[in-house]
Amino acid sequence: MQYVPSHFAKKYLTLRDPFKLQNSQGKQWLVSCVLNTEGKSPMRITVGFSKFARENNLLEGVTYVFELIKRMPVVVLQVTAISTVKKSFTFVYSSIQFSSTVFPFNV
Repeated sequence: MQYVPSHFAKKYLTLRDPFKLQNSQGKQWLVSCVLNTEGKSPMRITVGFSKFARENNLLEGVTYVFELIKRMPVVVLQVTAISTVKKSFTFVYSSIQFSSTVFPFNV
């Protein structure tokens, strides 16, 4: 499960519309969000995220960038590993990068 920064979730994601995560080879996985009842982030990626993480060997201790590459007809986020220094997730859109550091990450 991955928490989504509130500014990103409010602008691009809805609970009723699944979206896709894409790896560097272009393969996509359908995922969706649920409301987060704890913490500051309003949403978290749950359905489909474990499968995406497992099939792409996402590891704890690695920084991943979630880049908005498509908005219509469905949101697509390109996921890329960029570092092994500390665990964090970064959402990139509209040429602006926002980082969200060390939320629980369950693969």
